Amino acid sequence: MGRVPSHLPGDVLSLLDHHLLDLAGPYGDPEAGDPIQSDQLHVEHEQGEVEIVVDTRAILLLTTDDEAVKRIHQVCCRLDDLAAG
Repeated sequence: MGRVPSHLPGDVLSLLDHHLLDLAGPYGDPEAGDPIQSDQLHVEHEQGEVEIVVDTRAILLLTTDDEAVKRIHQVCCRLDDLAAG
């Protein structure tokens, strides 16, 4: 993922506000695909810092119906759009 602005637009903040900050930790299987896709979100906020790591996001989306994974995917897509910007 590319570099995104330090001040995020309201739609990204809204996605983060839906308890995404409670979803810290690793997701996916780094051995599940080739090439390996890895997304890392590092969010700093008033309560501290959160890191979310998602390996092989596309495969994970196809193999699970987890709402947390879907929300993380939405944030990653929006941040990719901003970085391309």
